[in-house]
Amino acid sequence: MKEFNNFIKEIKNVDTLEELESGADLFADGINRGNYNTRQSNEFNKIYWNRKNKLITNWIYRNNKNINYLRLVNIVKNAPVLIKDDMKKLSIYINK
Repeated sequence: MKEFNNFIKEIKNVDTLEELESGADLFADGINRGNYNTRQSNEFNKIYWNRKNKLITNWIYRNNKNINYLRLVNIVKNAPVLIKDDMKKLSIYINK
């Protein structure tokens, strides 16, 4: 299992949602094995959601530059968690 600080550095630098989700799966496996504590889990979740929101925002902005980037960041950040995995639903949410 990777040392926590190195793992976090890698998560902060992922370039795709697929890499991020793979990292989350690895982290969940580490949690199940007891390799990480609650503080580390909380830190990982904070970094995970910050990175995921940024990657989603960048993807949407590349495909729709009609919206202000900072406004888009705010909308994505505050969107319900359940729709963040479905880009179609998220796009509808953003356009409302």
